[in-house]
Amino acid sequence: MKSMWISRTLALYVLISITLIGSGCGSSGNPANSPFDAGNRLAYKSIRRGNQEIYVVNIAGTEEVNLTNHPGQDSSPSWSPDGSQIVFVSDRDQDFELYHMNADGTNPTRLTTRPGEDVSPAWSPDGSRIAYTADVRGNFDIYMMNPDGSDVVRLTSGRELDGSPTWSPDGTKIAFESRRDGNFEIYTMDIASRVTTRLTNHPAWDSSPAWSPGGSQIAFTSSRDADFEIYVVNTDGSDPRRLTRRQGNDGGAAWSPDGLRIAFQSIELASFQIFMMDPNGENLVQLTDNIEDDTSPAWFPISPP
Repeated sequence: MKSMWISRTLALYVLISITLIGSGCGSSGNPANSPFDAGNRLAYKSIRRGNQEIYVVNIAGTEEVNLTNHPGQDSSPSWSPDGSQIVFVSDRDQDFELYHMNADGTNPTRLTTRPGEDVSPAWSPDGSRIAYTADVRGNFDIYMMNPDGSDVVRLTSGRELDGSPTWSPDGTKIAFESRRDGNFEIYTMDIASRVTTRLTNHPAWDSSPAWSPGGSQIAFTSSRDADFEIYVVNTDGSDPRRLTRRQGNDGGAAWSPDGLRIAFQSIELASFQIFMMDPNGENLVQLTDNIEDDTSPAWFPISPP
């Protein structure tokens, strides 16, 4: 892979992995212009055919559909709130850039064109903006843009790495990971004021935040108990709780639109696979079972009422 963001050695927080569409709760109808049932499917990245492609699977682990079919590396899917499009990362034009495509995989269109890598996209709840991480002259910061790639705005700045943005359900804040205080921690930022608040404070690696649809909790990946595991913390930083206790590494938490399940990636033997659990860590279900890695789950959204 071409950078630390895509390296498998960092696969537990792999930016090209851990995104969540903060779409909130809504009616269970089928979002406009999408072939999939609301809240019952996930997009994810798989390398089962020798390179990274984006697939969709239902929560029964069946009816897998390959949405991309390109010799480039395609990853990090993030749904638009209405379910009609997916923004993703691809190196099909050399650098890793952001593209979007229709929900059935048609009409892939490049959104970013600048030198350096653009990764970890996250669509805002109202569909008006896409937050992402960009490498500008060797420094990773968080930016946002319109869904057509216009009006790029830089949100973070500094010498240390900021990445993996996830939106609050009301669209006023983002949570993200940063190394600005010496090691990776979770922070939140108010978009309007740019005021940043540190959420975790632990000597271990805390990364890959995912905001709950109800807005009260943030799931994240941490190495504080040796393996990488999934934790959840209140949005004021209180009451961090460990959810996963499997052998091996877990990461890439993604809340279901109704907040009743968390999808994630886990490895015990040779490869990462997609699993699903309740928000308290119980009722574990395996969704994919392949020889190669399946990672980066992203739930199909529920349309607004």
